[in-house]
Order: sequence, then structure tokens, then C-alpha cells
Amino acid sequence: MEINGRNLPETVLLSIRHRKARKAKATPRKRVDGAEMVVASYNVHKCIGTDRKFDPERTARVIREISPDVIALQEADNRFGDRAGLLDLARLEHETGLVPVPVSG
Repeated sequence: MEINGRNLPETVLLSIRHRKARKAKATPRKRVDGAEMVVASYNVHKCIGTDRKFDPERTARVIREISPDVIALQEADNRFGDRAGLLDLARLEHETGLVPVPVSG
């Protein structure tokens, strides 16, 4: 799999290497015990909260609050049809510096 002319492992490594240069607008979290990297997994449940409201912006705020270096998102696309993403990945990339790496299968 290639993204912008790079393979998946290369893209992930570049994102990690350049994490300190990101323009994250969220206040960075203090790292626990001097940790160097935050890796997260987040099931966004189709951007529907426990209040049963569809709110992609709220989901994006949570991602910014986590302030991860690497995050794996589950259930971030439509269930049926063309499987279009529910989050504005370009905006999320701009606001957090995270680089989207689409993975299917």
C-alpha cells in the first residue's frame, strides 16, 4: 500500500519522526512517567456518542485531547454504501498534525 508515493511503514515512521513539529492546537498532555510516545486505539462508533447524537466534531475534539502520536480509529466510516469516512481527515490532519493512513481489510 502506498500513500503519497510512500509505503505504509515509511509513512508511519515519518509521522512519528516529525511529531514534535506538529501544529497541534490542543494543549499537549503531560506524558506519564516520561513516556516518549502516545499510541491510542479509539472506536468512534460512527461518531455517535452515548447521548445517541451524531457529532463528528466531538469525536475530533476527543482525538485532539488524547494528543496521540499514533492512533488507530475503528468504525470511522459509513457502514453501508461507499464506506466514506465520517471524519474530516484533512481538517484533523491540519489541527493535530496526524497523517491519515487508510487501511482496509
